[in-house]
Amino acid sequence: MAQLPLEVESYYPLTPDNLQLRQVHIYVRHGEKTPVGIRLTGQPANLPQYWSFCKTARRLQASVAGDEDGDDFMRARKVVEREDGHSVEGDCLLGELTDMGRTSTYNYGRSLRELYVDKLEFLPDYLQKSDEVYFRTINISRTTESLQQIIHSLYPTSKCHTEAVPPLFIRNTKDENLFGNTSSCKRLEILLIGFAQAAASPYNHTLEPLDKKLSKYIGGNPIHVDGNRECQIRAASAHGIKVPPEFEEKVVIDTLEKAVVTEWFAGYKTEEIRRLGMGRLLDDLSKKMQHKVEHREKDPLKILIHSTHDTALAGLTSTLDVFDEKWPPFTASVTFELFKTKAGSNQSTWLSTLILPFRSSAPEYFVRMRYKNKNMHLPICADEGKHLPGSPEFCTLAAFSDRVKELTPKDWEVECAPGGAAGCHFKFSFDYAPGCGETHGETIEEGWSQSNKAAAQTKEMGPGTRAMTLDDIFGFANWQTIAQLDENIGKRLVVAVKEFDLHERDFKQFDNSLASTLGREILGEWRDSVLAWENDHSKPCPYEDPEHDEEKGQLKTVQLEMIAEEKAMLEAGASAFATSPWVFLVEGIELQAAHLELYILTNKYLTTAQQLEVEKRRSGLLKHITQFRNLQSMLMPRLSDVLSAEEMEHIENPDLSRPEKIRLFLPSECGTASAMRTACVAGLMDNEARLREVEARDALEGVRDGLRARTAANRYKVQNITGQIGNTRASGVLRDIDIRIHSRKIRYRLARDALFSLRGHRKWEETLRPLKDEDVRGLSERALTREEQAQREAIMSRLGAEVDEEWSDGEGLEEVMITSRRGERTRHLSWIWYNLRAEELSEGDPEYREALRVEWCKARTRVHRWHEELMLLTDELCRMVDYSIWKGEWWMKRVVGQEGMKTSVSAELAEGLNAYAWQQVKYQEERAVQVTDRWYKLRTHADKVLNRIQALPTLFLDFGEDDTDIIKEAEACI
Repeated sequence: MAQLPLEVESYYPLTPDNLQLRQVHIYVRHGEKTPVGIRLTGQPANLPQYWSFCKTARRLQASVAGDEDGDDFMRARKVVEREDGHSVEGDCLLGELTDMGRTSTYNYGRSLRELYVDKLEFLPDYLQKSDEVYFRTINISRTTESLQQIIHSLYPTSKCHTEAVPPLFIRNTKDENLFGNTSSCKRLEILLIGFAQAAASPYNHTLEPLDKKLSKYIGGNPIHVDGNRECQIRAASAHGIKVPPEFEEKVVIDTLEKAVVTEWFAGYKTEEIRRLGMGRLLDDLSKKMQHKVEHREKDPLKILIHSTHDTALAGLTSTLDVFDEKWPPFTASVTFELFKTKAGSNQSTWLSTLILPFRSSAPEYFVRMRYKNKNMHLPICADEGKHLPGSPEFCTLAAFSDRVKELTPKDWEVECAPGGAAGCHFKFSFDYAPGCGETHGETIEEGWSQSNKAAAQTKEMGPGTRAMTLDDIFGFANWQTIAQLDENIGKRLVVAVKEFDLHERDFKQFDNSLASTLGREILGEWRDSVLAWENDHSKPCPYEDPEHDEEKGQLKTVQLEMIAEEKAMLEAGASAFATSPWVFLVEGIELQAAHLELYILTNKYLTTAQQLEVEKRRSGLLKHITQFRNLQSMLMPRLSDVLSAEEMEHIENPDLSRPEKIRLFLPSECGTASAMRTACVAGLMDNEARLREVEARDALEGVRDGLRARTAANRYKVQNITGQIGNTRASGVLRDIDIRIHSRKIRYRLARDALFSLRGHRKWEETLRPLKDEDVRGLSERALTREEQAQREAIMSRLGAEVDEEWSDGEGLEEVMITSRRGERTRHLSWIWYNLRAEELSEGDPEYREALRVEWCKARTRVHRWHEELMLLTDELCRMVDYSIWKGEWWMKRVVGQEGMKTSVSAELAEGLNAYAWQQVKYQEERAVQVTDRWYKLRTHADKVLNRIQALPTLFLDFGEDDTDIIKEAEACI
């Protein structure tokens, strides 16, 4: 099927009466086009080289800059010039939208109008404002022109207000997500190429029966998977161009289509390609739907039309497991419709009205996906509770959003790196593969360092001479490898002895230290997890540090618990509050956080744009404070009785120009416990205490996150960034991280102070200690000594900055100042990394334990790899001796007259053959003796190191004049 129009009357089904359409997202393929390349133009296929199907829309009126301010217009004609300089009216460019494509996309837009304007009355007949529609296209002419045709038929000029000029959104190539963007995602490109090559191997075999029919059209060559050739056949058929009759046979069409579809889209059966190819697109879609749900009528956007390619439609349907394994036709579309249950479908009572503020009364939302005029039953919504009862095509928005969240890349740039995300590295890395030793896997590439030098000399040679020359070069490289093999192995063995000894001793100390703190049982569990992963990579990877999920904050969890408690009290008739106390308290805590952010933002020089942003925030903050005061009057009715006249000024006459300085007077700010009880309704203090405790824990977690980010950023800066520009930018990143750490530190202190006012001295202080500046340091950082502290204060003084309590954590200084030195034994962890007394460290912070677990697993693996390397190299030297002995015996059997050898040869020839055979016997014998004598001491020493024999003597080795560095290293370590 070359084209697929949108059917309105016959194929658009009626929706259940209780559902109301709220938003429509459409992804439509462009109309018919010319092929992107010219093929099959010669005999006997005779497809045209030039396509004259572009006679429409050749007259252009372009907007240009004129002499005066404002736009001017220029009229022109678009003409395609051929290679010989001639032009023919109606010629098309390669890949250009043809007249037929313009017609089909125009008809598609008209069908949209018939459906959503005339039939469903979802869109207005006359477009008054452009904020109800959204149009976006890829930055390619055929998709842009297709979208223009759709817009013109959906809302022709006569149906648009003069001011309703909808924008045509286009993204830069690096930001485009309307198709699998291999230009900005190298990892996706590598994966798709790999799957395409993998598809060619099995399917080229299935195409062999077609050789007799089709090979004559491609120069007698065998048929192989080639999507571009099939693209030209489809384009020709769509425009009525006569194609060879064999390409019209159903068997041929189906076989070629299956092969090409597999070549292009088989990769979308894997989760990684789904994430990288369609994850960002689906994330955009989900966010716009969520915005519609949250803002309801305040969000006027009703329809979103995206003009894209066939690869996007196939990618979307494959990602959601509804692809039909057929190539998407021209003007085919994927539609996502957002529905909500209509209000008033359930009978209301006075009781339900009374408890409405305290129970979930929000309507349910559903998503329906349509493709090729059919409803799609998404497998992700097949389970009960994930779709509308009786209508499986209506997927709940929650289930749909959950799946989209799984498909959305958490860090696009990291996952798109050629090596993929971190989680992909471990299963393929030799560092974590048992038996690999320290093999790096690049030895086969090392030969190119010599052969590449011959490229310039051989490129002018004839094919035969070039092949023989390169064969000589490769042969010499192979001989050199064999001749120097024992020496190379010996050098590597020296390094392996040193590295194994160092890693084994370090790991033994680390292991004993953890065993005394955590216990051997815990370490045994860690070891078992490594062994389980090595046997089955689908198991959790022990070398991967789980990422912190920002949405798992304890504050939100406690809010949900308080909502449930309020509902239970309301149902039991025990609620005595005039309004929801948790809403009031959370509002106050969030306002304090906004105060802090605004204070930090204004504590520096601001540009005009930043000042404007500050004023916008202040305006919004004042509105929230007004709402807070209304709730406060109901839940803290006697607040004025416990505040002084000066404090009441913050309530009665606040400074509206600096709302970040307005005090809120939550229960914890009322002074003594007696004053709190007087000002507040019963139970409000306890509720705030619960929220303050989890707020402090969340803030402390934010401090730890910032410290980990600072350590990683500083290491990257030291290792990878040079030059003034790069270091300036890196310092800016570090400063932003320091500000974030400082913000979380201050919020922790505020939350802890409030908790202390509410609860006083209790057991909670054991885990939520006072947070001093010296406590804010990372896992690999140490506290400053007194001398370093004095030096730091002197630096701050020279910079003209005061070292006060609020800004005394060294912001702006190099993080290197507090980074631990290698081999430091006096460093102690800050309490923030375990939250318990030192003697209870074995039950400390799980994040800290995870960091220890990962480091223990990696240290153990490093020891094992070096141990394997030592064993492999030692064994390899033994095998070299055994091989030379076997090869010598093999040559002895090559003497004339031996079993299996010729006997009927002349005496002269027999003498020559025997002489060569005995020469090889002698060479192999000498080589066996040479390897044994040269490396016997090193092999013996390596065996003793493996057996951990102590007090070994120094071993001196001679590697030749060019190996002084190796000699020094050997003398230092053996």
